[in-house]
Amino acid sequence: MLHLNPYVLRLRGSNYSAAYIVGVGYRPEGRSQQAVGGLLATALAAMRQRRQAVAILMPFQGGFYYPYQFEFCYHHVKYSVPLAALKFTAAGPGEFAALTERDLTSLRQVYAAFTADKHGYVLRSAENWRNLLADIK
Repeated sequence: MLHLNPYVLRLRGSNYSAAYIVGVGYRPEGRSQQAVGGLLATALAAMRQRRQAVAILMPFQGGFYYPYQFEFCYHHVKYSVPLAALKFTAAGPGEFAALTERDLTSLRQVYAAFTADKHGYVLRSAENWRNLLADIK
């Protein structure tokens, strides 16, 4: 099993329909490079039918997808911010208030400013933002 979540990526000045490959899983008795190869071949065929030129994924293990010609395009950076610094959403230790449409607008503006001189990022719609924040919550 795997999921092909649709995204639009901004790469070197152009927008590309992409699939985020997520939820790759199979039964323990089927775990082998051959099983994954068949699964990815089927996924890439589906992507071709959807005219998705790019696939992205976040591997659990760096080299696992090398045999399938996947390479690292960037590294995930994790920032730690004290909860008190997030005053506009802080409702108490470990709890967050529901974000308003105004908060989402602010997040979109920050994201647009941050990505203005970059490439290789997801173009996020209002629905993408809502889904992302729902997942985090």
